[in-house]
Amino acid sequence: MDSTKMGGTVVPLYSSNDVAPNSPLPLRGSLLTFVDGRYYAGAGKFRAEIAPGARFVVVEVRAGWRRWQDAKVVEFVAEIGGRYPARHQLGHTDEREWAPGPGGKPSDPWQDSREVVMIREIDFAEFTFCSSTVGGRSAVDALRNSMANARLLGSGQMPVIELAWRQMQTSYGMKSKPDLKIVGWWRSETPSITPPDNPAA
Repeated sequence: MDSTKMGGTVVPLYSSNDVAPNSPLPLRGSLLTFVDGRYYAGAGKFRAEIAPGARFVVVEVRAGWRRWQDAKVVEFVAEIGGRYPARHQLGHTDEREWAPGPGGKPSDPWQDSREVVMIREIDFAEFTFCSSTVGGRSAVDALRNSMANARLLGSGQMPVIELAWRQMQTSYGMKSKPDLKIVGWWRSETPSITPPDNPAA
């Protein structure tokens, strides 16, 4: 896709969970995902579950459309003409050219997605939570709205979240959805957090 023609902002993103285990993921920190009420860090068979209740300081939230090709994300569009894109603005609309998805039906190569860059409180490790599900997007959008409201009240405030989940009604019955639960706010004047295993001198 030619970003100059469509007037969008396009940046390379990262490979899918199906990348070779030794291939580096060009994203900030470890990939964090949510599946059936559980959070996982890492990709493929080497991913590890993150214990419920883990706390993180949110650094950045991003919304955009990811385009998949050959099981990899090849483009990420965050805006077109200063606005969040509508699907029809992204091209690749001919379903006859779409690759088959689950069940063999053509699968839209574009996914409306959300990303949250965050630092784990206990050890300062960096993670990027990614989701393109309805539940995942709503959780991130709620977090982003809270961050926008916090900016109205003062600068330098970043949410401290706890990984949780809740039930969501879908056309297939009750399903789990991520809940990025705000449990506090980090401010620039807040004293530095010291990991328990590395106390300050």
